[in-house]
Amino acid sequence: MMKQYASIFARIEQEYGVPAPVIVAMWGLETDFGAVQGNSPTLRALATLGYDCRRSDMFQAELMDALRPIQRGDLSPNAHGAD
Repeated sequence: MMKQYASIFARIEQEYGVPAPVIVAMWGLETDFGAVQGNSPTLRALATLGYDCRRSDMFQAELMDALRPIQRGDLSPNAHGAD
């Protein structure tokens, strides 16, 4: 994966300072490289977590970040995982 997406990882590391091995490790651990995508709609889950009193500040920020690509027109609100 690091070879296949080397240019993307290089941009991410330059912009955010996160090295490719860290991203690939998390990607593999959390999704088996995209094979497991979960069954909860992302925006609904973030909205629920954003108003749960335990870590609402963190998840409200995550929800706003997730809504930005929709606001820009880069992602449809009905895209997989966004509904």
